[in-house]
Amino acid sequence: MTLTVCLAGSSLSAQDSSRRNQSADWYRFLGPNLNAKSTEIGIRTDWSDGKLPIVWQREVGDGYSMPSVGEGRMFIFDRHGDKARLTCVDSLTGEEIWKSEYPTDYVDHYEYSTGPRASPVIDGDRVYTFGVEGRLRAHRVTDGELIWEVDTGKKFGVVQNFFGAGSTPIVEGDLLIAMVGGSPPNPPALWSGELQGNGSGIVAFHKLTGKVVQILEEQSGEGRNGPWRKQEFILETQGQYPKQVCVVQWGDNIDQFGVQEGETLTAAIDIQSREYNGRWYTDVKAWRVDRGEGDAAPQPSSDEPWPTAAPPDASDDGLPF
Repeated sequence: MTLTVCLAGSSLSAQDSSRRNQSADWYRFLGPNLNAKSTEIGIRTDWSDGKLPIVWQREVGDGYSMPSVGEGRMFIFDRHGDKARLTCVDSLTGEEIWKSEYPTDYVDHYEYSTGPRASPVIDGDRVYTFGVEGRLRAHRVTDGELIWEVDTGKKFGVVQNFFGAGSTPIVEGDLLIAMVGGSPPNPPALWSGELQGNGSGIVAFHKLTGKVVQILEEQSGEGRNGPWRKQEFILETQGQYPKQVCVVQWGDNIDQFGVQEGETLTAAIDIQSREYNGRWYTDVKAWRVDRGEGDAAPQPSSDEPWPTAAPPDASDDGLPF
């Protein structure tokens, strides 16, 4: 299969580096406005008799995934043999900048392509891929370093359907939203007609991994529902513009999570605002913690599916100040 890039502009040379600033990025499936329409102007309308010159061509592997383009880089997600490959090339020249691969053994039930279906998603300094077998991965745009990955098939109990994971994720604020699927443990066969869902049809992942930069002193007291305990920690996100977020953990979660300063983790959070004496306060409450990269101790039960909603709030008995 050959990927062909043509010059569709009206008068600029294919070697004109100013095109990096004049071309509109196509950083996700269906384009920047999710309507499959380019925002560029001056596009050639007469493509006859060689009037649409080829700039460069490149052989690509198996799959249905469309390339994505951002900041002068094109990202191609395909399959080569038993490996899924994300390749970053210069969008003007096609010259390879980096590539990243991982093994895959996906076989389509109907003998369609065994390559990825979902397009890469570029968001700032990160590019995300969702493989046909359900591997969701985040890479650094500049050099391809793997930042994090989730095997959604394993984590959510996905039973392979006839087409594999085929929907491109979307970024909304700090969330990376993917259509995952999933079934309870020991599910019946797909063909039985008795397959049940696991409440994880669509899953939102926090797109940034955070590092614990400070743990505050534990607080305790007596509320109308009895004694309470809480402890806050400061989580600093990664990326070009790191942010610090104060996250609170309540009760037994303090001991269960065992958060340590300096470790990298991902927290499932519930955000809640409450009124107290005429003023409003907002809590960012962690109700599940998974360890990320680094030397942190493994989190017990990390192979279990993440709950789809926060548990009942045992701390909702007034603000403990």
